[in-house]
Amino acid sequence: MLKSALAWARAPAACLNFNLFLLLLPVCRNLLSVCRGICPCQFLRHQLDDNIICHQLLAWTVTLLTAVHIIAHVFNLERYAGAWSADENNTLLGALSRIDGNGYLNPMRNENMTPLLASVTTVAGITGIVATICLFLLLSSSMTLIRRSFFELFWLTHHLSAIFYIAIAFHGYGRIVRGQTPESLKNHDPDICSDKFNNWGSNTTCPLPQFVGLPPKTWKWILAPMVLYALERGLRFYRAQQTVAITRVVCHPSRVLELRLRKRGFHAGVGQYVFLCIPSLRSLEWHPFTLTSAPEDDYFSVHVRVVGDWTEGLAKVCGMAEEFEEGAGNAEGCERHKRKPKLDTWQLPFVAVDGPFGSPADAVFEYNTSVCIAGGIGVTPFASVLKSTWNRVSRGSPLKLSKIYLFWLCRDTHAFEWFSELLVALESQLTDIGRPETLEYNIFLTAWDENQALHIAMRHEQETDVILGTKQKTSFGRPSWDREFSRLVEKHQGEEVGVFLCGPPKLSDVVKKKCSGFSKNQTKFVFHKENF
Repeated sequence: MLKSALAWARAPAACLNFNLFLLLLPVCRNLLSVCRGICPCQFLRHQLDDNIICHQLLAWTVTLLTAVHIIAHVFNLERYAGAWSADENNTLLGALSRIDGNGYLNPMRNENMTPLLASVTTVAGITGIVATICLFLLLSSSMTLIRRSFFELFWLTHHLSAIFYIAIAFHGYGRIVRGQTPESLKNHDPDICSDKFNNWGSNTTCPLPQFVGLPPKTWKWILAPMVLYALERGLRFYRAQQTVAITRVVCHPSRVLELRLRKRGFHAGVGQYVFLCIPSLRSLEWHPFTLTSAPEDDYFSVHVRVVGDWTEGLAKVCGMAEEFEEGAGNAEGCERHKRKPKLDTWQLPFVAVDGPFGSPADAVFEYNTSVCIAGGIGVTPFASVLKSTWNRVSRGSPLKLSKIYLFWLCRDTHAFEWFSELLVALESQLTDIGRPETLEYNIFLTAWDENQALHIAMRHEQETDVILGTKQKTSFGRPSWDREFSRLVEKHQGEEVGVFLCGPPKLSDVVKKKCSGFSKNQTKFVFHKENF
């Protein structure tokens, strides 16, 4: 009746079951953090770094399989309808369509029913339409342009995934695809009776065949991940209700706000991240921030650049709006605030915190030598790494890591002056304890104007860097990665070097190729990428 279109519908459906089972697992942040903590194999932990990419690939696979499934069923419905027009006395299709009772094969039980009518009146048709609409909205709102320009739209639309999964779970309950019952197969052998349909029921050799709808299986595949994700969201809700104290609000130049917080039972590793919600601003809006504090600190902190509506609102409720006004000398405003805070801690807003969650930077202390490469704002996770390194070195704690190379590429260092301040402080502190060789950093300014170039040229002979005030000078332009990796190979022959990158995809692709190319020598470079 359906010919090959049935296989074209059923095969993608079977593949969809497996892909839908996997689809939710990469976005269960707490599950991934637990896996990072208990997994002894570095290779397997390394795979968790690509959880977002895995989720995206699975989503595209689901979309492709859904398209094939829908197209095949369009042909199936046409052929179901066509079976009714067959001559019941001359064709098997007509006979199979007209079997009464529960033994029918054709789910279209009315010869006047059209494929379109069947699509909107059956359980499979209605749930399929709902699931397809949800999938289209989920996919379209996840495009890079939409996600980066209208993140709230992306975030809200993604909640349609609950409706999508519920529709998929009930999609098979209509039991449109039917098969011959085992009991009927014993008495009615299709190989013998297929050409004797005119005599069906007239003798015991070929009684009327009996068909039954095939039971749904999809719910068995997606029940476990749905339960896991429900537990994940429940845990996030529970964490959001816990008390978080803002112990201090620090104003930094270039419109950067530092929040220092405390929460009972909060323990984070280096470079991990949290989600913050300020209910007094927007009760359902959560934003991810990398922790800039070290695990050894008695607080955890995030640095927020005031650049949008939500961050402007955060500055306002923290009593910092005047310091961050456009056109104001915010560096002077920050100094005034440091001398005299505007709000007491009890006047600061309630903050909900979800996390911490693991990141690739967790493994930075597992190597003797680590290379940290940052592009622009990607330098944030390495603030925690550098602070923790200083804490461990100064306290004499056992530390496998003996050398950190930091490469920072940015168009404008003024946006991250708080990190420059950290570098200057760490440089001084490591020198004081006789360990300046622990950290070597290389800063590359990739864009500058004529005024900056003139200013730099006039002060080139100064001992400290003109831009950052550090002892190591800023380089201009982009680094020659061949030269840098050749230098690393020469200095660390026979070692396994961890390379940690947080930055744009183009930079990631280049560095990943260099790690692979230069690992052919005795030195092995293990690449870790932060996805943000």
